[in-house]
Amino acid sequence: MIVICNIFYRFCPVNYYPFDAENKDKYVVGDDYTPIWEIPSLNKYYSQGFTAKQSLYQYLEDMGKDPTSVFDDIDSTIREVYLSKLKKMRESLSQYHNR
Repeated sequence: MIVICNIFYRFCPVNYYPFDAENKDKYVVGDDYTPIWEIPSLNKYYSQGFTAKQSLYQYLEDMGKDPTSVFDDIDSTIREVYLSKLKKMRESLSQYHNR
């Protein structure tokens, strides 16, 4: 099975630090988000023609991080959320004749 998907890179509209649990805009990405080209550390790459993924990948690499592990973690998290909701999705679909 081959799965192809697009990832939209969106960032919280408010800086995370200093952390404030009462301000969800610091840790929840909603309709109001900061696009990649407005983040100075990522725009450095994005403005040179890198894609959003390439920009993040290069930034992480330049920070001495392993970008592949980050994207593996993203894939794993998506998989976990999907599988944890699968039963409810099937239940929801059962009310429709065409699935």
